[in-house]
Amino acid sequence: MTTDKAHEELLVGYLTDRMMAEAPVHTYGRDDLRIEIGGSQGALVETGWSHLMGQAPVILVGNTGAGKTSALDGLSVLGVAHDRLPGRRELTDWCILPATRGGDTSPVTDRHERFRLTSAFRDLYPGGMAEILSWISLPDTRANHPLVFDGLRGANELGFAVDNFPAARFFVIRVTLVTRLFRLCTRQDPFDGPQLSASEAPPEALAREYRDRLGAAGLLERMSAQELQHFIAAVATARIDPGDVEARGRIVMEEALKYDADEAAALLRRRAADRTVIVDSAKMDADAVAGRLAGLMASISPSAGKG
Repeated sequence: MTTDKAHEELLVGYLTDRMMAEAPVHTYGRDDLRIEIGGSQGALVETGWSHLMGQAPVILVGNTGAGKTSALDGLSVLGVAHDRLPGRRELTDWCILPATRGGDTSPVTDRHERFRLTSAFRDLYPGGMAEILSWISLPDTRANHPLVFDGLRGANELGFAVDNFPAARFFVIRVTLVTRLFRLCTRQDPFDGPQLSASEAPPEALAREYRDRLGAAGLLERMSAQELQHFIAAVATARIDPGDVEARGRIVMEEALKYDADEAAALLRRRAADRTVIVDSAKMDADAVAGRLAGLMASISPSAGKG
């Protein structure tokens, strides 16, 4: 198998050609996965390979901070065998970012710039990340365990997935915007950007600045008075820097505008209720959420999606 860098360079060339001109369909390949860039749905694949669309992947649905990673980690703790597909962040790095930057393979770590580039991709492919999933084929030897993908967001992606992945199951993790923001402020994921050093101001002064920073991020009108009070108390106790609150608040706000979680969940209830499980990670601990996910996976017949 070649290195990930070599994979990215191959994929960049193929996808950029496809999006910039009427180029032939190309295939990005490695030993355990292929992506037929812009390929027609249902196109023939070689013997021993199958389209992901014809299988029964479990697709996690939820915005940043919902608890998807914790749920997946919980599967491993429970000893539930599963096969994780490359995640949303990986496929964005491989497929979307280079294609929307003329083949530039340098990393994009700024979340706001990533939002801008993924929006440009959706202008060409309205199904967004779900369309990339439709280009994937896998060797039949990978069919030994349930396939899991993290994850899809928004009504456009979910609508495409419902229509084109008839055997897929959807595991939706809901949580309030306020809870997601607090998790983002405290989880210390390098991808979210560097955290500032905690302020030495007393909690009373911090509380006033937190409110101002939340207002600057456009979040005050999305919080009830009780939510605001509880959030400020929590971040003040944790001594979160006000600059971090504003920076992460802007991420949460931009994501909420681009990927409406309520609209996505409503679409699944309306069009795929029989293959959707919805949980609230603020009302269940991580083990319970993982248990519900394991239960959904156990309900999938080994022959689901295969014909």
